[in-house]
Amino acid sequence: MYDAYKSAIDAYTQGHSGSCIESCRTCIVSLFSKYKGTENFAKWMRGVYNTSGDNATATVTDLDKALKADLGKEDLADFFNENREGKLTKTKTIYMIYSMMSDYGTHRNENIIELPTIQDALFCLRLTDNILFWVYSRTNHNFS
Repeated sequence: MYDAYKSAIDAYTQGHSGSCIESCRTCIVSLFSKYKGTENFAKWMRGVYNTSGDNATATVTDLDKALKADLGKEDLADFFNENREGKLTKTKTIYMIYSMMSDYGTHRNENIIELPTIQDALFCLRLTDNILFWVYSRTNHNFS
């Protein structure tokens, strides 16, 4: 995870927007993979669910439904205006950030070509920073 974070910073300082965003995405996936649990079916998103505290009020079935059926474009706007309980809001928001980073980073040259700007890269880097700080504050773990 540290290598991906360092790569994101290096790519940003060198003006490589897409590579920066791609490394941010890798960093987030690596981070939450540490918290996914031991089940064979568990993926990195299970780590977000576990870390966010959503697992205290929702089941894994609720998580699956939230990501497959309930996730709408308005959810991110709702999150920034009001953080309502019971909707797996934090988990879905991180998934939406991951999806954006996929479109502008890892998959930027597939299907509809995305041309990320240096401002997009800085936005993604700042989101990554904030996610790292948030997880650290919730888990009190060292990320090394």
